[in-house]
Amino acid sequence: MVGLLLIAGLAHAGDCSLGSQLQRAETAILSLDLDGGQAALDEAKERFACGATPNEDLARYWLLVAAHAEFSGRSERVEDALVAARASNPSVYLNALGPDLEARWKVAKSREGSATVLLVDLPEGYEVRVDGNIADPGSIRPGFHVVQAAGGDHGWGRVVRASSGDSIQLSTDLPALPKVVAVAPTPVPDPVQPPEPEEPRPPRPPREPREAGLVGLHAALGLSSAFGEGYGNEPATKLGPQVEVGLVLRPADAVWLRAAVMGDVLLGGAWSYFGAGEVKTLPLGIGLLAGGGITLGENLDVGALTGMQLPGRIPVRALGRYHVNDLLGVELRAGINLGTPDDSGMRLEPAASLHATLTL
Repeated sequence: MVGLLLIAGLAHAGDCSLGSQLQRAETAILSLDLDGGQAALDEAKERFACGATPNEDLARYWLLVAAHAEFSGRSERVEDALVAARASNPSVYLNALGPDLEARWKVAKSREGSATVLLVDLPEGYEVRVDGNIADPGSIRPGFHVVQAAGGDHGWGRVVRASSGDSIQLSTDLPALPKVVAVAPTPVPDPVQPPEPEEPRPPRPPREPREAGLVGLHAALGLSSAFGEGYGNEPATKLGPQVEVGLVLRPADAVWLRAAVMGDVLLGGAWSYFGAGEVKTLPLGIGLLAGGGITLGENLDVGALTGMQLPGRIPVRALGRYHVNDLLGVELRAGINLGTPDDSGMRLEPAASLHATLTL
């Protein structure tokens, strides 16, 4: 048998709380004003049409229904009301109702069996609640239940008392909700991203200045050239590899001195010199160079070199050396070679060379 305890029609789905009605019902019932308590409970029940009553309020409602039934001598309703209270929210109890009712509430269990409930004409878009909890209608246990639906500004609610085996069909008479037409957003073209600026290369760390008074090893490998007249096997354009090994001294932070021995080979000929009234040749030129200069900034040395080169030349050079790092450098030299006197007088040869240097 199906008991329909409340039919609530269309209503505005707004504030669905039952606070004031339940407070008046509790005060009246505890004062044994059973008529006043029933009137307040009826007012609370009418508000189920809101469609979304908080489950805490539903639990308080059913506890007060149980207390009213107990004081009215309607004991057959007490157990079902306590079960409905626990189904709505098992953590809510009204201490003012006393320990005896609380003890029965703690052990209240649904009756065996099941029933079904179906909303036959519910339009799309409504949210359905059973005993204050969002759920699709379907199988329910025997006893009291609150079935509600809410959507937009509309609400509906009904209390049913189901017995095992019941099949309950409920009509809501709720209007269809306006359909929300999804409007596709106007595509926004991707913004043109400016090219990412190139990260500036980090500046090379400055070369650490060498300590004053430090003696180091100097080595150089390069290509030398000189231009003059040809004698014997010596061509007019003198080109060949050159090797140097020596020492470098820094008497002050920005001052350097160098002394080195050198050797070079002439490509396409041999070195020529005058001796004993005739032209003689040597396959290998050797010599001694000495000089000095200063350091400009962090990476540039400038200075001059001179010395003696056998056979028969005195090299005079201005130089500039760029420090690639603390060990390696590139050195450019330019100047003249002074030849030893011969029958035609002192020979002059413009000369230049490029060297890779190593300083330890």
